[in-house]
Amino acid sequence: MPPQLRHRPRIAVIDDDRTHLRQMQKALERAGYEPRMSPAWELAPLFVAEAQPVLVILLAAPGSERRGWRVLDELKHAEETQSIPVLVCSAAAPALDTLRGTLHGYGVQVLPPQPSARQLLGCVRRQLAGQPSVIPTGKSARRVLDCDAAKP
Repeated sequence: MPPQLRHRPRIAVIDDDRTHLRQMQKALERAGYEPRMSPAWELAPLFVAEAQPVLVILLAAPGSERRGWRVLDELKHAEETQSIPVLVCSAAAPALDTLRGTLHGYGVQVLPPQPSARQLLGCVRRQLAGQPSVIPTGKSARRVLDCDAAKP
């Protein structure tokens, strides 16, 4: 069934931390989404291609960031997944400020690592509405991350 005809928007989440995956699954289900979870980075491109979600969330914790960026590259170069927007949670977020516009052009938003469920859900809502999330990074990352704050 095409993604736009599903009752609940399907979101694919990839994270090798199973505890964090369960927390995200619960939060996404409570918010009305259909989460599809995978702890396997090496199978992520195939997992996303088969799930055909409306959004992909890559939770690249320190130690798994290289795999996360590799998966992002594969997703954005594969014809069946390149149009799916992606949220990447990464410790590299402050270093990517200069690429934010370019990444947004590819449907990619970069967030600091391990946002709370509430913060991530705010970013998910904005991404699905086609509105970029304004995420503090660098020195401003000390402020509270709140994608809902910029909601119209």
